[in-house]
Amino acid sequence: MIQSIRVAVVLSVAMLSAPVAHADLYTAEAAYQRKDFTRAFELYRELAELGQPVAQETVAIMYVQGEGVTRDNALGYAWATVAQTSGGTEATRSIIAQLESHMNEAARRRAQELVSKFGKQALQMSLLPDFDARAGKSEGPGCRFKMPASPDQYYPHAAIDSGTSGFVLMEIAVWPDGRAHDPQVWYALPERTFDEPSRRAIQDSTFEFLSPEKSRPCRLLTSTKFLVHPGGPDDDDWKKQLLELRGKALHGDPRSQLQYGYMLSARSEFNVEKDRPDSWYVKAAQAGIPAAQFMTGLDLLNSVSPEEKAKGLAWLNKAADNGSPDAQVALALDILRGTPDAAGVASAQALLERATAANDVGGQIYGGSGRFYLSALLAAGPEGAKLDAARALQLIDKIRPDMPSTPTVYEIRAAAQAALGKFDDAQDSQRKALGMAKKLGWDTGPQKVRLDAYAHQHAWRGNFLVP
Repeated sequence: MIQSIRVAVVLSVAMLSAPVAHADLYTAEAAYQRKDFTRAFELYRELAELGQPVAQETVAIMYVQGEGVTRDNALGYAWATVAQTSGGTEATRSIIAQLESHMNEAARRRAQELVSKFGKQALQMSLLPDFDARAGKSEGPGCRFKMPASPDQYYPHAAIDSGTSGFVLMEIAVWPDGRAHDPQVWYALPERTFDEPSRRAIQDSTFEFLSPEKSRPCRLLTSTKFLVHPGGPDDDDWKKQLLELRGKALHGDPRSQLQYGYMLSARSEFNVEKDRPDSWYVKAAQAGIPAAQFMTGLDLLNSVSPEEKAKGLAWLNKAADNGSPDAQVALALDILRGTPDAAGVASAQALLERATAANDVGGQIYGGSGRFYLSALLAAGPEGAKLDAARALQLIDKIRPDMPSTPTVYEIRAAAQAALGKFDDAQDSQRKALGMAKKLGWDTGPQKVRLDAYAHQHAWRGNFLVP
């Protein structure tokens, strides 16, 4: 008889009652505790397939104990074997030891088949970042900073007066003119305070390409820091929070793993343990946290390796399916910044609609960026886009106060106005965009082409996100 064995996951009690629809360790544990074993098994199985060690172990235990699933010692043995590839615990070792002598050749083949799909080595090929390989590569993105602008020039006075420091993670598209067009904020601490100052710093920076190929924008992940009093009293608070979060992260709390990764990125100078933020994002991603799945996918998508990029898309799709507006926007941008056909444009628009809807019902803060890109498609998108100029104006005017330094905001307004036959208004908006673009050092050729079209009473259609 298999011993009754189970190792409880370390979770914050407050999160156990959080109403979420996707599979994560919190909802799986909550279902198990209320003895809804069928639901618990489904949730744990989904996470086990992502390589989450506790979930793999729990699935093995539930198989051998017949909890939420028909008892199957062979599959329990198989999942225990899979869990051992991720490190394993005494629980999985005990299952293997007790069943080893009872497994026939067919059962062992089933175990090996499962290991070949969900073992650590298999997932390393299909889903998990290859940190060792990435550390050994000297390759980088196809562009880099040439003359970065100092964030201190754009520090909000209110933040200085209140002694508020901050951090912003952005994705930027460097165009052939050596400028970053329409930088995308993905994460900010604190929320919103430093978004626009970061955009201004990035837009006032110059970049250089590392190869002559400049036909498409070069993508970079970058961050900006705003520090009021480096070395001041606030630093002690940061160090204390990092230490506390690290302890919770090491004990397996997924939310703490995600937050620890965020804080390591924000204040890398305090990373005395030399921990990799992305490794903690992966742990939280395997535990089913959509924001961590998004961060993992975003990092991999910006890799130079096609294999790692494919993993990034897999994680972003998981995050998007689990309701992350940021992931939905990231997937849409990946399509639109490429060479999309009509079907691709339609797919991107559907993703942006989902992100915008999530924000409209109080979803993720940065799901609101979906409005910006959606309005571009509604106003004048290329073939495949469903146009609605009136709605485009409504959406872009909602976010215009938050993006005052972005010329494309006014370009979208101009395109929508032209589509509605308001060509005088379109020219006014386009001239404003043109003037802003000149000050930023952009190649203004595309802006002038659009202005000329509106002057001749013609609407314009195309992709604002590529040269």
